[in-house]
Amino acid sequence: MITVALFKADEAEAEAERATGMTLNRWSQAQRSGRREALTSGRLPLLAASSEDVAPDLDDLFEYGLARHLDGFEV
Repeated sequence: MITVALFKADEAEAEAERATGMTLNRWSQAQRSGRREALTSGRLPLLAASSEDVAPDLDDLFEYGLARHLDGFEV
């Protein structure tokens, strides 16, 4: 089941890259100024209080979450 989910995620990411001509990392970088503006506007104080580096890399975040799930299954 995880293999199917990973395949679908890769497929969706590849389709989005073909449609936009922009990789996920490049899109994230392009959105950075908008996020910074939203966080410094004062409209989102709780979100602004969190670190910008909470999820710097979605692949790392996914791998971390997957490892925690697998740890739980192992127990």
